[in-house]
Amino acid sequence: MKEEYWTLLSTLISAFVGAISALLVVYLQGRREKKKTKKEEYNAYKKYSKPIMFASESLAWRLREILSFNGAFLLPEAPMNGFFKYKFDSTVYRLCALLGWIRAAQKEQSYLEGFGDTKSKKVREAINTF
Repeated sequence: MKEEYWTLLSTLISAFVGAISALLVVYLQGRREKKKTKKEEYNAYKKYSKPIMFASESLAWRLREILSFNGAFLLPEAPMNGFFKYKFDSTVYRLCALLGWIRAAQKEQSYLEGFGDTKSKKVREAINTF
């Protein structure tokens, strides 16, 4: 009887250790996947943050210039000399560059898992507001 008891006890301990090991593996794999997803999100934000920042800054400087000089080169009655044409084309380019980078970031983030959750809600709202 004593030998059967020890056999049963060692079997139960082995089963318990096996179950704990399996649960631990599942838990660690889940954490690894979360970490990988988080890193993908971070990389997507990082990849587009600098170009969006530079395009925004460029457009902000141009808008400051427009407000300082009452947008003389944007008015229809402005003379179409080379300088005013450059300023007009450059302004349109800066606006389009910013919109293009924002759209590219939006498309990239839509491919990520979990982009529809609440963590990215502020980013989506900012894009939609703009």
